[in-house]
Amino acid sequence: MKMEQKKITRHLKTIIHSNWTITIIATMIGMSSGIYLNGYLRDREVNAKYKIAIEKIKQELKSNVEIISESNEFHNRLYQAFKFIYENTNNEGSLVVSSIVMHDFRTKYPQAISLLDSTRLEGDMYLYKGQLDIELSSMPSIEVSDIAWQLFKDTDFKYKIDYECLYTLTVGYNLQYSVGKENGIFLNYLNGQLDKGEKGIKFLTHFELLLQFEKALLEYYESIGEMDCS
Repeated sequence: MKMEQKKITRHLKTIIHSNWTITIIATMIGMSSGIYLNGYLRDREVNAKYKIAIEKIKQELKSNVEIISESNEFHNRLYQAFKFIYENTNNEGSLVVSSIVMHDFRTKYPQAISLLDSTRLEGDMYLYKGQLDIELSSMPSIEVSDIAWQLFKDTDFKYKIDYECLYTLTVGYNLQYSVGKENGIFLNYLNGQLDKGEKGIKFLTHFELLLQFEKALLEYYESIGEMDCS
């Protein structure tokens, strides 16, 4: 074996006429292997951290499901009560509906309103006096987290993510922002911070928009498990 190595060395000397050049070649081969290995290990470490970051984002989005679900249930019940009162209130501000309509509504939403008094008008039509049973102070707070997403965007991981996955995540967090924005407008209506002329139908329009965004966000949350950003 040693004899073969010596033959190879003598042969190289004959070709390139320098022991120094032979040493440099061997050293460069070793350096290249080291650089490749370091690059491989670094890429593997970055990929591992990237997967952790993506998983944190998924967990963050999933953790917001309960918040939006509770909010959507409360808002839907409140919306139906407001809509029922608005659509059945006459020009004098009195709630006038048939006993059948009132019964159906209270059966479907038993905790929405309480009736204090009723006056029969014509046929099966009644004038009702009552109150909303929904305690506004118990309204769920929509405070969804986006910390993992913001941290992700401040790192170099954003250059690793593919476009489709980036688009999907951006849509989700934009939906969360839209829910928060519409909920703010809704609260302003309730607090009387908007012009009186904007109440009524515009109030219900914003309320409907809030419910639509919440529904879309809940559907989005359900699709997170199928998202692959690896």
